Amino acid sequence: MSTPLRVGPSRAETGFTLVELIIYVSLSVLVVSLVSGFLLNAVRAQRDVVSSTEGANTAQLIAESIKRDVRNATEVRVNDDHNLLIVRTTGMGDTLDSSCRAWYFTGGTADAIYTIDTGDTPISMTAPTDLEVWSIQGQGIIQIKPAGSADKIDVFAYSDPSVELSFAVGGEASIAVQTAVTQRAPSSNEGTCFAD
Repeated sequence: MSTPLRVGPSRAETGFTLVELIIYVSLSVLVVSLVSGFLLNAVRAQRDVVSSTEGANTAQLIAESIKRDVRNATEVRVNDDHNLLIVRTTGMGDTLDSSCRAWYFTGGTADAIYTIDTGDTPISMTAPTDLEVWSIQGQGIIQIKPAGSADKIDVFAYSDPSVELSFAVGGEASIAVQTAVTQRAPSSNEGTCFAD
């Protein structure tokens, strides 16, 4: 006997039904959503780590710069607003040349610390108006506000012979710096860096 000849595709070759397509698309959307959620979380975590690292590097740069020069300072002063630190520092080279160095915290909306080295030229104890000649040492600087207090801590505080630094760098995950450094050399009257 002979078998009847089929005309047209068999059931296995017909493709997907509409219900099957909807199920496959729904599962694909679910899988893509889960994977993209994991990827977004990884990108956010990386951004937070990079931000924290940059903040820590900026804080360390500022603190080490100030610590080095205050340790070698023969004179140190902080203005009344506690936003300007001026030192007469002695270099560590063969000639032990002295120079005038200053750091200025802008506060307000700018939130940065600037620095300048003027050689032997005295620096005014008032807030500078010509920041174009100053070098920016770090941005995103904020004053520390202790928990439960309405007052913020001064960025620079001087208590002979120590300078206290208190500031934070960054936004949500800020890096706080609170340290003190003491002059090694006693104050001298060899020259002054302070223009009143």
